[in-house]
Amino acid sequence: APSMSLSTTPSDAPLMIYSYTPPPSFSTSMPPGAIYYDGFEPGTFPEGDAEWTTAGDALWELTSERAASGVYSIRSPILQNEELTTLSSDVTMTTNPSWTGGKLVYSVLAGATMPYDNCWYCVDGVLKGFLFGMTQFETQEIELSAGMHTITWSYTFNPVPLPGFPSIPGDRIGAVFIDDVYLMPIDAIPMTPSPTVSIVSTVSPSISPTPSPALTTVAPTSIPPGAIYYDGFEKGTFPGGDGEWGTAGDALWELTTERTASGVHSIRSPDLGLENITPFTSNVTLFTNPAWSDGTVVYSVLSGVAMPYDDLILYVDGVIRDDLSNMVEFETKQIEVGPGAHQIVWSYRFNPIKLAVMPPLPDSHIGAAFIDDVYFLPGGLASAPSTGPPASLPVPGTAVPTIAVRPLTAPPTDQSPISVSPTPPLSPTTIAPTSTPPGALYYDGFERGTFPSDSEWSVAGDGLWELSSERATSGVFSIKSPMLIDADDTPTKNANVTLSTNPTWDDGTLYYSVLAGVNMPFDDLLVYVDGELRVQLTGMTEFQVEKIELGPGPHTITWSYKSNPNQVDDFPPLPSGRIGSVFIDDVYFVSGGAPGLPAVPTGSPISSTGSTTTSPSVVAANTPSPNVASVDEFFDGFETGDLTALDWSLSGEQEWMVDETKPFEGIFSAHVRTDDISTSAGFAQLDLGVDLATAAFVQFYFYAPVSMPFESFNLQVDGQFLRGLSTEDETWAEGGAFLSSGLHTVSWRLEKNPGGAPNAALENLKPPAYRVGEAWLDNVALLGATPSFLETWESGDFTANLWMLSGVGDWRITDSDAFEGANSATIKSDDIEANSGNSELSIDIITEQGGTLTFRILPSVSGPFETGNVMLDEIVVASYSSPMSDWIAQEIAIQPGKRKVTFQLEKNPGGIGAEQIGFIPSPAGRKGQIWLDRIEFLATVEP
Repeated sequence: APSMSLSTTPSDAPLMIYSYTPPPSFSTSMPPGAIYYDGFEPGTFPEGDAEWTTAGDALWELTSERAASGVYSIRSPILQNEELTTLSSDVTMTTNPSWTGGKLVYSVLAGATMPYDNCWYCVDGVLKGFLFGMTQFETQEIELSAGMHTITWSYTFNPVPLPGFPSIPGDRIGAVFIDDVYLMPIDAIPMTPSPTVSIVSTVSPSISPTPSPALTTVAPTSIPPGAIYYDGFEKGTFPGGDGEWGTAGDALWELTTERTASGVHSIRSPDLGLENITPFTSNVTLFTNPAWSDGTVVYSVLSGVAMPYDDLILYVDGVIRDDLSNMVEFETKQIEVGPGAHQIVWSYRFNPIKLAVMPPLPDSHIGAAFIDDVYFLPGGLASAPSTGPPASLPVPGTAVPTIAVRPLTAPPTDQSPISVSPTPPLSPTTIAPTSTPPGALYYDGFERGTFPSDSEWSVAGDGLWELSSERATSGVFSIKSPMLIDADDTPTKNANVTLSTNPTWDDGTLYYSVLAGVNMPFDDLLVYVDGELRVQLTGMTEFQVEKIELGPGPHTITWSYKSNPNQVDDFPPLPSGRIGSVFIDDVYFVSGGAPGLPAVPTGSPISSTGSTTTSPSVVAANTPSPNVASVDEFFDGFETGDLTALDWSLSGEQEWMVDETKPFEGIFSAHVRTDDISTSAGFAQLDLGVDLATAAFVQFYFYAPVSMPFESFNLQVDGQFLRGLSTEDETWAEGGAFLSSGLHTVSWRLEKNPGGAPNAALENLKPPAYRVGEAWLDNVALLGATPSFLETWESGDFTANLWMLSGVGDWRITDSDAFEGANSATIKSDDIEANSGNSELSIDIITEQGGTLTFRILPSVSGPFETGNVMLDEIVVASYSSPMSDWIAQEIAIQPGKRKVTFQLEKNPGGIGAEQIGFIPSPAGRKGQIWLDRIEFLATVEP
């Protein structure tokens, strides 16, 4: 029997995708048990089929072009037009009011590909999912309750919309076909034998958006009085037959009879044995019904886990709610939830702190977690009992247990799929060990393994980007460009991957990690936003974090990999160490005003170790009110030999000191040691209060060779965790945080064993080689906000504003060309004597409300000889690789915080050898030079 995909989803919940073997297909005839069937063979669509209607800019039509069976199907109209006007067309099926509930089954070939076109479907006006990227008919199913429903399939051309398209792939179908539609009532669906089901990935659960979920469990367990949902797993259908449950990760949770709270069955975490101590994570998720009111989810759990071997963490909607461990029998727990849909995740982790050698296992260690008897009590009913199975009436008045929220780790996101709704922000799509950065509205680390079937992503070109486990900046997966270069054949080819952003997003920043292991003249990577070139990326040997500033509304971001971009007839020898591919990972979007992402000197929300930071929303308790420093700018390099230069204060254990052990500059720095903290989970904190009339930036340097789980060194503002501070080599790192006007407390906190691991476990751990267990702080400064300014270089030098020169070769003031007035700033490729290198002109801008920076630039450059770049916080936001004959105006949105704007000339960015680059002809008009003039910053002020 053929395999097929099952996709059903409620309004706000993601889609659960299964792979399974269905009953035999039926060609152009009523399937046994079905109460309705249309294969469109009478040829009467749409006028002769009363249950079908079509509307829009053009109409769906009967076709014999493609069919799942028989001769006919129905297809979407041709909406493509030269003007690229966005057009759409709907086809709707209205079910009979007398029909019972069941499954609507249909075959579909959705040959739509973003950004050219897409197809979505909804039930009763509620979006259910997207259909795209198919090359042959697939069978889909939709769960329907009894009564009349409308099911609409909507096909749209240029849905974003875009002013221009990337190259259209030759195999693009550009249409949607539907065939063999039938309704199978619930009582006609064969239950024995059931289809063979195994979860491939979790994209969304199948929960009816209107009725309460039906009971899923049979005797001997029973539904508790007042509960509107209950699952004791006695039907034996987990996970495939329980639509509200999903499991994903490095291994899957499974049904078991090994241990239960009641009845015969429970579910348990996977068992991979102890022969391989490779860390893994496995999650099981309960998707609650969107129609439920507020109430309590009650469950029985036996969490026979113990650190450092394994643990079980409970998350609700991505927020850690409980740490479940060291149980020897089932305990009843409960979770208070608000109305609407929620995701409740039990995350089992084996070897979570990544030990190379495990200590001896205690005899009592079970090494697994079991869950049973899960039910939901709507608000106003009695709470669940604190212990014992839920076979009887819950004890009235039992208090909800206090649940500690602790910043152990970011929540797992392997089952937090993207939203298919066009209105709410997209949710994360990636599993542990990667996680959603704080404040991000969208995140994809590709760990679910569903690329390119994720609706916001599309691929096109002479080859297709693909999922890869070859290289990743975090987790297991990234996406990789195709192999386009053939040593015996050198035609120019390209392959594009495109992210289409959510139309409801405000302005903000898209971050991504990229390894552009490409080299001119062999290949390169160009990044386009809405069809306009933003940056060229080449010559990388490791992942780098890049970012793109975006305005509000929909955008398309296209990474275009191109082989032989200069159409060279014969390649020079390939450089040694060349990767020849591009990898992209950890893509996320942060809105302009997102909380939890203060500006840092690099402008990227990354820690000093280069990994994505996470920020649990935890307020430190008992934080003392420190003394308040002056509103003026200040600096403390601790050269007084003590903490008297500013009004510093200490909290926790009083172990901070000023000494000569390791200064950043001068003789002294502030210093704290883990060994001086007397208790596990104890901390020593250095606090500084500031009272600001205007916005400012606190900047500092730190050296912190610390390592979890032994200790953590964190920056906090007003008692909230901002980022971890750590270094893994002998060099100091720069850190900082933007502060709005008002009273603030800035804190540097060293915490001993913050996870509360047993001392015996820590003693058996081998720390990393770099760990010293101490932290140093130096050169703490408060920098004021930048006023609006206009730079026209009439001073004849770089002194009118706080410009910084760096790199090789010097920018200079010239009167050879100017946009206005007599002077401009310029740099030539010939000023860089080496075969490759860069020269930079930079300025720091600090603002509370942000602002805009405009400038005029005349680039007379050409890749691969040189490129001109404009960088914001060391991320390229504009790039020039073609000679221009006239000045062009550019504008950059400056987000609140401390931002560094850099104008850069990069010579030979691909690192082509001197002999090799000599073979490449220089294009007409290229002077190898950039001129810069009329740079104006306008700070945003509150009305």
